[in-house]
Amino acid sequence: MDGFFDRRRLQREAGSSTRSGSPIPRRTTDLIAPDDGGSHHSSWWRRGASAIHRRARRKFVNQGPFAAGLAVEAAVDWLKLHQLPNGGFTPNGRPGDYCPGLTAQAAIVFSRLGEHEAATKCLTCLTALQRDDGALPDATGQGWSIYHTALALRAFLTLDDRAACDHGADHAFRAAQWLASSIGPDGRFAMPRQGQPLDRWAPATFLLTALPPLRYSVRRFGQEDWRIAADRATRRLVSQFHAAPLVGNDFVLICQLDALLELGWHDSALAVLRMLEATQHRDGLLHDLVNGRPLSARAMAHLAAVWYRARCHQPATRLMNWFRRHQSADGAIPARSPQTRSARPAEPCVWSTLHFLEAARLETFSSFSLPDAHDPLPDAVASHDGRLQAARQWAGTLPAGVRLAEVGCGSGRFLKHLHEWLPQASLTGIDPSRRLLARLPRTVQRRWGDLLNIPADDGSFDAVLCIEALEHSLLPQRAVDELCRVLRPGGTLLIIDKDRKYQPLSVCAPWERWFSPQELNRWLTPHCHTVNVRHVPHGTTANINDLFICATATRRRSTATKGTTVSRAA
Repeated sequence: MDGFFDRRRLQREAGSSTRSGSPIPRRTTDLIAPDDGGSHHSSWWRRGASAIHRRARRKFVNQGPFAAGLAVEAAVDWLKLHQLPNGGFTPNGRPGDYCPGLTAQAAIVFSRLGEHEAATKCLTCLTALQRDDGALPDATGQGWSIYHTALALRAFLTLDDRAACDHGADHAFRAAQWLASSIGPDGRFAMPRQGQPLDRWAPATFLLTALPPLRYSVRRFGQEDWRIAADRATRRLVSQFHAAPLVGNDFVLICQLDALLELGWHDSALAVLRMLEATQHRDGLLHDLVNGRPLSARAMAHLAAVWYRARCHQPATRLMNWFRRHQSADGAIPARSPQTRSARPAEPCVWSTLHFLEAARLETFSSFSLPDAHDPLPDAVASHDGRLQAARQWAGTLPAGVRLAEVGCGSGRFLKHLHEWLPQASLTGIDPSRRLLARLPRTVQRRWGDLLNIPADDGSFDAVLCIEALEHSLLPQRAVDELCRVLRPGGTLLIIDKDRKYQPLSVCAPWERWFSPQELNRWLTPHCHTVNVRHVPHGTTANINDLFICATATRRRSTATKGTTVSRAA
């Protein structure tokens, strides 16, 4: 469809609002007329081509059991439903012996998605399992696992950074100490007491996965002996990987590639990632490099996240679209692909679902790192734009020295006007794109963060606004909870975003979700009073006057935000 539309011209004329979350161009500008007073008359073939393209994409590209933006919410709900009472997880979600490594991975994913209550339950389970010397047991419970200990260490560090774990630093220190003591003078991993190498069920290079969290611990605690041990192990294991990169099953291979990227060996990982991309079908499915069988869903979901970390957006996006099409109706991701020959039906898999959620999170973050030439974002907004007029009306109710934050600020086109209207205000811009934060005015404080984990303490701001950023959140209701958390009691909130009824008319990222005025009102009511939700036009000459929803609310004097925690300022 790029041949039918000049996207730069449309955005320049219309002052189109949002950033794109996908390599697929956004067509919100097809719905609205230009705001510069000119007229917009699309020919019949352009309108017809646009309609055919939208319908074809909905039918063949992103077809799945869930509407736009709901796949992640369904997967999170399925995981929370299958979390055991003690906080642990089993691989298939059924009651049974829980897996420490799987529980640690769930804690990490829950924390990154802002589901702190579920993450804390996972961490409670892990701390009960941790031995005095810091080790975590293997899946059988008969021995101790370096892999599970490394995952638990990453979970302790992640939740300790978010101030969501009591004594998290102590648990992390003991786990890191045990891992470092497991590395011998020659760089081999061995049990500290038995002295036996741990390469019985997987290649020795699989233990590359233990080194990134150990290195993070070095930066966190400053233990020089840990760094020396990690360096020894890195040199040995990377050398072994170069000698035999394709040893082990698909799960082991993807874990090794992920660890290599984190350790800084990008060229080594990219060489194998390109080989995997060459086996990918147009529908996204991949095959094993050794035996030619389809990769397991767990390996493919993990691979999607690794591809996004390596900035290989195109194969990762194809893979994510494949998962959305094959996601179960209850929200789970199956253990294997439908193409795998087996007499048994594919069971739901907690590992696959967790990796899918992490890949979905990285998908949104990676979209904000795309260069401007790929997805030009406007730095200005027209003076007669309805969103700007609503923001100005709201700013007129604020005191002169207000502490104001815009979450999802982009390059600060609204903050520039707020500085003019409120010159004495303390302005803070929060965004997941460091590239866009660098373009903020010098008068604005910059914080890197996202809507699900806003880098601010409870009640840090007198006023918070969020203009066309909530639609990019994977869990918009949870994002509203976060916006209210950082707003002081009595503070005011402004949210402007698009009405869900027009989303079928726009080609946008499959994870992007618009919402109705009723939904926004329902999400705000538990935290705020005097909630007012109304429509605002895009501009004075817009064909559609109710494209945008504008919600204003005042934080209640006393309210509890379920499942939240204090996030440290960046």
